[in-house]
Amino acid sequence: MQKKGKVYEITLTTDKPARDVYLNSASCDGWYDDNYFDMLPGRKYKITFYPKNDCSRLDDLRVVSLAGSYVPQGK
Repeated sequence: MQKKGKVYEITLTTDKPARDVYLNSASCDGWYDDNYFDMLPGRKYKITFYPKNDCSRLDDLRVVSLAGSYVPQGK
């Protein structure tokens, strides 16, 4: 992740297919130019984040996919 001026450029890769991927930050509201997508192995995904207000850091950025978005029942 790189901060360029007021925006952040985020590059993601995966070694396995990932469904319904999205990014989220609890401390910094804003707009992602691409959010909620599928990822294929070996491909780079570049996302730009445009903060609503000036965010000096984006430490709590989370990348979530369908596989990590639920809690299994029964244990």
